[in-house]
Amino acid sequence: MVGSKYILTSIPTNDQRHPDFRLFPNPVKETLYFSQELENIVCANLSGTVVARLDKASHWDVRDIPKGVYVLKTSSLDHPVKVVVE
Repeated sequence: MVGSKYILTSIPTNDQRHPDFRLFPNPVKETLYFSQELENIVCANLSGTVVARLDKASHWDVRDIPKGVYVLKTSSLDHPVKVVVE
């Protein structure tokens, strides 16, 4: 649910299952693209509040997300990813 809390403990720098995964552009102003389709995506601000959820996507329109730093977590990757929305 958007608005719920998500606890982040750390952001590792590599992904064992998908070492070639990329998201771009980052920082992003309009559309964030993923180098592969992701599933069960949760995006939270640094306070842990969930601002968006996507079931399955290869891109994400962030125009309705306030500027700031976010953490994107997905069941498709081993670790969360930092996203900067401008």
